[in-house]
Amino acid sequence: MTWILVTGGSSPIGQAIVTRMTNQGMSVVLQCNRHQSRAVEFASELSARGKEVVVIRQRLDRSGDPLKLVQHCLVDVGPIDHIAHVAATGVMRSAQDVKSKHLSWSASVTAYAFVELIVALRPQSAVAISSTGATQVVPNYLPVAMAKSALATAVRYLAVELAPETRVNGIVAGLVRTPSALLLKKDAGRLLEDAEQATPMKRLVTPSDIADVAAYLLSEQASMINGANIDVDGGLSLRWNREVHAPEPPRSSPPALTT
Repeated sequence: MTWILVTGGSSPIGQAIVTRMTNQGMSVVLQCNRHQSRAVEFASELSARGKEVVVIRQRLDRSGDPLKLVQHCLVDVGPIDHIAHVAATGVMRSAQDVKSKHLSWSASVTAYAFVELIVALRPQSAVAISSTGATQVVPNYLPVAMAKSALATAVRYLAVELAPETRVNGIVAGLVRTPSALLLKKDAGRLLEDAEQATPMKRLVTPSDIADVAAYLLSEQASMINGANIDVDGGLSLRWNREVHAPEPPRSSPPALTT
């Protein structure tokens, strides 16, 4: 039996990866935090189709401790063969409204937890979901962008230090029409429409697009791909422009936490 741990498995991208991997015959540990009921309902639907999905609710920030998730995995299912790290969190704020606690919180879930999970579980392969916002400026995205940049760096270092036993790669995902994307700015719908038109492929990335690439990177077909951060954005980053991602004027008060 082959097991894969999918963090953030209740998110749209997480669910797409879980579905893809169960269709390939893998058993899944689905980590979630805030959206446990959604995760349990999703896992039940897959179980009804004969798929094996174990839901574990565990926070991945400093107060939760990723190593508790490691213990849950080892006790409940045994060794983990693959990891897909989708979990991420943060606040949508302009730089002038960001505090150090926001940066630390986002980095702990998005980047630090990935390192701890990989080192402790030593899977055969792992993939981390980063974002084009890590290298391009997106409105109100600074805390998450910094964490995603750290995640991409972790991919490179882990790929070298843990090889040949473990392969580690990243996916630099373009804009996906998710609830989180709609929080980027007040006129997020216009942002997504402009990004779609600016993308050479003339559509936004979907969770299934990301799941397809993740499945390939985790497979033996990608046995010589290690330490890569692969753009999956339809070519948008090649023609990123100020018109699509122009910053908003400073806010009088910061928005509430999004996760």
